[in-house]
Amino acid sequence: MDTQCPAFIFCKFLEGYWTVVRGNVHHNHECNSMRYDCNTWMRRLTGAEFESVKPLLISGTSAFNVIHYAYQSYGKRLTAQDVFNMRYKVFSQANLPGDYGKLKNHITSLGGLCDYQLDADHSLLYFFFATADQINLCNRFLDVVGFDGTYKTNNENMFLYHVVALDMNFMAIPVCIAFVSRETSTLLSSFLSFFRQMSNNREVIGIVTDDSPAIAAAITQVYPNSHHLLCRVHLLRNVIKRVSFPFFTNNPFIVFVEATI
Repeated sequence: MDTQCPAFIFCKFLEGYWTVVRGNVHHNHECNSMRYDCNTWMRRLTGAEFESVKPLLISGTSAFNVIHYAYQSYGKRLTAQDVFNMRYKVFSQANLPGDYGKLKNHITSLGGLCDYQLDADHSLLYFFFATADQINLCNRFLDVVGFDGTYKTNNENMFLYHVVALDMNFMAIPVCIAFVSRETSTLLSSFLSFFRQMSNNREVIGIVTDDSPAIAAAITQVYPNSHHLLCRVHLLRNVIKRVSFPFFTNNPFIVFVEATI
């Protein structure tokens, strides 16, 4: 019987106990067809559908119009975060039309901002950009931002960094994106300076990051008056990596630290 209910719990028998290893439970919500369509695996675009949407992402089409196009064309209920993630994927590929100069002109012609620099060997040193939609969001949500990077996940073998803002639903939305060749305080300071210029030199109250020394040095240089906050998830993850499990059972102080961060 197809109830169109996406809720499920997947269990495995591990070390003598049944353990929940995966689940999807929607609390206090009716499990109807609309919620079913809004689940990640139902709204994800196929390869052909993504190729048809890619020109809209490259041209800087607003997230609202991309969402409307996907629903009218394929019945997929995308979210604004889905559109930003797809835009990440598109701009992280090196086979975009033209060279970096043409790409910069294309982004700025659509109301965005962009800056890049090549090194002595004509290799890409950094590439910063923000679309018109991201600049608009930045002007609305800028009191507290997150600043983080990822591993090298693109054809140019660059580090991907981004500044994210928190909306009223506490959703992290990217407002400025950077590709840097090295994770140094100099390049990250340049990226934060670009972000500050994009936001009309507006002060940021707080910046949430991991424990990267390069990020800390960049914040001290560009935003000396802002509060630098360590991300609780990153902090606890690093503690767990360095401490064995019996330590937690014998030291309840860890629980206190987690509750007070």
